[in-house]
Amino acid sequence: MDLRKKLIYQSWHRGMQENDLLLGAFAEAVLPTLVEAELKAYQNMLNHDDADLFAWITGQRPIPESEPMVCRIRDFHQCR
Repeated sequence: MDLRKKLIYQSWHRGMQENDLLLGAFAEAVLPTLVEAELKAYQNMLNHDDADLFAWITGQRPIPESEPMVCRIRDFHQCR
């Protein structure tokens, strides 16, 4: 399985339904256009706890500067 397909699968199967929807929709729409370095950044971001990811994406907590991919996910959903 190539990395994009693996990451899309992992995005839809996080265990927290809210994150499944937020990450899965983003992954399907955006991951096909990302370059290798961006895919690795996304893969690393998925290592964070679901509660942290959800709080960052929904604006409940500030996004760490080390996680620019979370900003892209948040912006993706705000523009929809």
